Amino acid sequence: MDATLACYLVFLLVILSVITVLIRRYGSKLYIYSALAAAYSLAFLWASFQFGRDIFDAMNMACLGLFGGGSYLLILSAVRTRSQYKITSAFFLGLALFLVFVGVDAFLIEPGWLEVTRYRIEDPKIPRKIKIAVISDLQTDSVGAFEESVLKRTMAEKPDMIVFPGDYIQAAPPQQRQQMEVLNQLLHKVGVSAPLGVYATQGDSEASDWTPVFHDLPVTTFESSGTVSNECFAITGLTLNDSYQLLYKAPETDLYHIWVGHRPGFSLDDPPGNLLISGHTHGGQVQIPFFGPVVTFSIVPRQWGGGGLIELPGGKKLVISRGIGMERGFAPRIRFFCRPQLVFLDLYPAGAGKE
Repeated sequence: MDATLACYLVFLLVILSVITVLIRRYGSKLYIYSALAAAYSLAFLWASFQFGRDIFDAMNMACLGLFGGGSYLLILSAVRTRSQYKITSAFFLGLALFLVFVGVDAFLIEPGWLEVTRYRIEDPKIPRKIKIAVISDLQTDSVGAFEESVLKRTMAEKPDMIVFPGDYIQAAPPQQRQQMEVLNQLLHKVGVSAPLGVYATQGDSEASDWTPVFHDLPVTTFESSGTVSNECFAITGLTLNDSYQLLYKAPETDLYHIWVGHRPGFSLDDPPGNLLISGHTHGGQVQIPFFGPVVTFSIVPRQWGGGGLIELPGGKKLVISRGIGMERGFAPRIRFFCRPQLVFLDLYPAGAGKE
């Protein structure tokens, strides 16, 4: 545990100790619980942003204050009021159980609960039925069984083409290099390849030297923005900067044109293509039912950032994957109503019957 987090936890412990004494002394008065809940909420949120080294660190500390300290205070309040205010006690206990449920789901269950999503796309330029796998945002600091299961699940589908829209390893420089080698070995072990090619672009988490992830593999890596083609498609891969604000001018083509960039912002610049593929947003990692992602750290509309197949003007399609991994570093390792996502695109000629 680092010193900054330790200081924050000591602060929380002091605040919780003071509130515990106040509840035990004045707990017979119902209004004290509302006052103390408000005071604690302000205190842990203020401390999160005071101690946090960046926005993600502040979020992580706020999660500790909410799920850890919040659950403790609710259980304490339920116990203190159980003899005098049974309904209130049940309410406090219910809130505590809800927090525990959300915390267990967000931290322990959803991050490893893969969802496979399939989108059907039809277009006159598509020559035949083709399956494309989108493996976005592996974004791990410890390559292991989960990443292996995702890659094996992908290859079990026998895709015609595979796309990696960036964010592979997020770790400190010495560990990042080591984990890049581990990921490269895993890609070799699983035998990642596809008849129409495998294509990869850079993400936010990579240093400029990211291509060793795909060393000695049949993968086309776009170190600069460019356009290549196979027997069915033209594929444009973008640099990280071009995926945010598009400056690259792709050559004209009569082929079905697929654009791949890490950030989805390039879709707002109306690139001359048919299918745009990106990741980056992680679906927000936390989504609220009927509202969607809270934040996505993207310039596209918030609802787009939640992930999905988006219809754009002119018949273009934009696919934003929620990704496989999560934000690392100081960030909380959570997903809520936003499971990791492996995307398969089933492409058909226009008018093809349902299968």
